[in-house]
Amino acid sequence: MECRKAPEERGLTVPPIFDASLCTGCGLCSHICVFGRISPSDDGLPSVPDGAACTGCGHCVAVCPTGAISLPGAGTPPAAPSARTVTAEALGGYMRSRRSIRHYLERPVDRRLFEEVFEIVRFAPTAVNRQPVAWTIVHDTGKVRALTALAADWLRETAGEDSLYRTFLDAWERGSDLICHGAPHLVVAHAPADDPLAPRDAAIACAHLDLALPAFGLGGCWAGLFTAAAASHPPLAEALRLPDGYRPLGTLLVGYPRYRYASVPPRKRPATRWL
Repeated sequence: MECRKAPEERGLTVPPIFDASLCTGCGLCSHICVFGRISPSDDGLPSVPDGAACTGCGHCVAVCPTGAISLPGAGTPPAAPSARTVTAEALGGYMRSRRSIRHYLERPVDRRLFEEVFEIVRFAPTAVNRQPVAWTIVHDTGKVRALTALAADWLRETAGEDSLYRTFLDAWERGSDLICHGAPHLVVAHAPADDPLAPRDAAIACAHLDLALPAFGLGGCWAGLFTAAAASHPPLAEALRLPDGYRPLGTLLVGYPRYRYASVPPRKRPATRWL
């Protein structure tokens, strides 16, 4: 299992650095700064007042046309593609065709491929750029099975007469895994338990992961019951070895899909209101 460092350990919330040799004084950075911290100085070079709060969101870095702005320790940012690189038709087709994968090949996903996926997922937006979401990747399939059994133990304790929980538990007792569907890997999103905004950030991050997987030939499925068990069943929580003070906020099953889908199933029309 692996856990990525918490955002406060990555040193991202620091003021930007301005390169006088590249800055043209266009003022875009000061206009786009969310909190208005960037202002031009007397010599035309933008600056951030000493002690001014900076979320490290990087909008100033992204908007600068000459690459004159950087964040300490963040490295060289990738170039943004043209908005016309992906057409609405292509994006719509890709998003509509994603499926929740519940049948997997018995083929492990290489760790390097996971790293490529997370190079995309790490750009998921978070409130005030806090980036609180960390990840535990359960790569060992044997550990996935052991963790699934612990989730089943939680079901035995809590199912009672709940028809949905009974369905999951009865299937497990018959030898059918409806909890993790025999997936080779689990990815658990977690964040500080005292962060009230983290659940939304984790949901956004998990959605990014879910959408990114098919581009790598992979598939995923949200495992809400496993997440509920991890948050409520101490033996499962201990087995996950989450960082102190962190709580599980989302779980995705990950692996290579066993089947290909030939069409897109119907969905309800959106319930929209205009004011």
